[in-house]
Amino acid sequence: MNLMPTVKMDDSISKENPESKVESNVEIEISDKIPEEIPEVEEVPEVQEAPVKDTIPHEDIFTGGPSVQPVKKKRVATEKQKAHLEKIRLKAAASYKLKREQKELEQDKVREEKEAKAKEKEKHVTFQEPTGYSQKQLDHAINQALELNENRRLKRKEAKQSLKKQQIETKKTISVISNAVQKNNPQEYDIWADCFQ
Repeated sequence: MNLMPTVKMDDSISKENPESKVESNVEIEISDKIPEEIPEVEEVPEVQEAPVKDTIPHEDIFTGGPSVQPVKKKRVATEKQKAHLEKIRLKAAASYKLKREQKELEQDKVREEKEAKAKEKEKHVTFQEPTGYSQKQLDHAINQALELNENRRLKRKEAKQSLKKQQIETKKTISVISNAVQKNNPQEYDIWADCFQ
């Protein structure tokens, strides 16, 4: 889309003095119409082919498969090395066995010490027969404690009920007084107040 105005110039303008004839020979056409389709100009760049320096013959490319490197063989231990490893393994197994036995001995000693301490504690503890109260005396004491607790609970309950009665009476007297006051003052009286009591 070309939004620039189209300028047509007369080719007869002399190149010697272009400023003298510019005003008289220049025609400017401005078209208000936008062209619907714009012709696309395809420019084809000139490609220069680079000279091929090294050419690989066609036969070299397609002959043979991919190059595979040979697999390295594992190192094999000599007889001297094998004997040394066997000696080390036997020595390590012997030291492991010795350490395990020492650990078991230490655990046995600790276990024996704990058992000895437990036996000493059992010797020092002696059970004494209670020489206190008989079963009849214990039952009597329990009954008295239960009766005392029941009496205290009943007293608290009576006090709570009397307090509740007093609160209800005060609410009734307040509501009677407020109803009497509201009936004397009809401007403040709400006809729907009875619904929300």
